[in-house]
Amino acid sequence: MSETIKLDIDHKNHIGTITLNDPNHLNSLSFEDFIQIGEYLNKLNLDNDLYITVLQSSGNRIFSSGGKFESVMELKNIDNTNQMNRIRQYIGNVSTPTIHMLNTFSSHNKPIICNLNGPAIGLSACLVLLCDLINVHLPIGSEEQGEERKPYLLFPFSSLGFVAEAGSSIMLYNKLSINIANEHLIFSLPIRYNQMKNFGMIWKEYHYRDDYENKIDKNNDLDATDQFNKRCKNDIIKNIIENDLNPEAITEMKRRMIYKMKQRLKKAITEEIINTLPLWLSDEPISRFEQLSNKQRRHKL
Repeated sequence: MSETIKLDIDHKNHIGTITLNDPNHLNSLSFEDFIQIGEYLNKLNLDNDLYITVLQSSGNRIFSSGGKFESVMELKNIDNTNQMNRIRQYIGNVSTPTIHMLNTFSSHNKPIICNLNGPAIGLSACLVLLCDLINVHLPIGSEEQGEERKPYLLFPFSSLGFVAEAGSSIMLYNKLSINIANEHLIFSLPIRYNQMKNFGMIWKEYHYRDDYENKIDKNNDLDATDQFNKRCKNDIIKNIIENDLNPEAITEMKRRMIYKMKQRLKKAITEEIINTLPLWLSDEPISRFEQLSNKQRRHKL
């Protein structure tokens, strides 16, 4: 079981929470982490006492920096002398975790709410797109300091040497206009907060002081992101109680809302994997990740 992904089940308040819990490594995710997220989603899916699933992060700097460098660099050890063996291992190490994770997202029968506390990069940005509602933490003072201080999404696939992955080829077009989606996918440009807000991607905004080093409140042991996550949960509980939500109605509504998108997403996933595999076999993505790791290539964080 991954120690960097936490699961909390609150039957009293009918909420299941998955937390990316490796802030010291910018909540980057290994291939095993994506499998773990999928397994937790399956577990929550089968729990009829839960109404809502929450995906959140930890630390005050970033939601997630995407794929873990070390996990990608392990692919260098694949035997290059046997092409069939290379194909089999790339499918097992890269394609299978992605398919598993995406299938659990697309089959999830509860609304998934993302608490976005900072930038989300690559495959982690794809996770955000797969959520039904997005809460955002805006640091106090970020309005005056510009877009760089606010959460954003970045899909740097073209700069890393492969095509759009994890459903982004369809979900980004669904959330934004086709021209804006093309621009950001082709040129690996960040989708800034104001763009997300203008296209209705944001559900609620929460404002807290952003402090990487110190506690937000000397009399409180919660940092800014912890307070953000706690406030979001309290608001969800309030919505459940005040509106007297019925779990069967929520499940059926979620099923109907995503039915057509689910079919399109599954088709897109298949095409993404087919188109990405030859690029992985060319070793270009590994070469570019290695350049990032050695600081020969600039990371867009």
